[in-house]
Amino acid sequence: MKSKIDGSVFVIGDAALTGDMSRSASAASEQARVVAGVIAAELLGRKKLGDGFETKCWSLLTPDDSVYVIDRFRPTATEIDKTGSVISRLEDDIATRRTNVMESRAWHAALTKEMFG
Repeated sequence: MKSKIDGSVFVIGDAALTGDMSRSASAASEQARVVAGVIAAELLGRKKLGDGFETKCWSLLTPDDSVYVIDRFRPTATEIDKTGSVISRLEDDIATRRTNVMESRAWHAALTKEMFG
């Protein structure tokens, strides 16, 4: 995710060539976390941890019902390739679907707090 023009610049989110990775808030926040880890490792002279991304996106069907997709990615020299997916099941019971809703709300609250304090 380093710029091809200036290796001290990282490009994430909608500005990045993300290949298979979606252009979503969960993808951009995951990219930011990975880049922060790379920068920290470089500053400390350590090996970077991990080399993949995982995003989870929810779709709210009703106020108490939600489904999700988890995608896993690995960066290549030119883009980000999808390596796998997990999709919630149509057969999931209502308690599971409500848990999905609570997870999505918790994720949103945590992301908002990270960004704005």
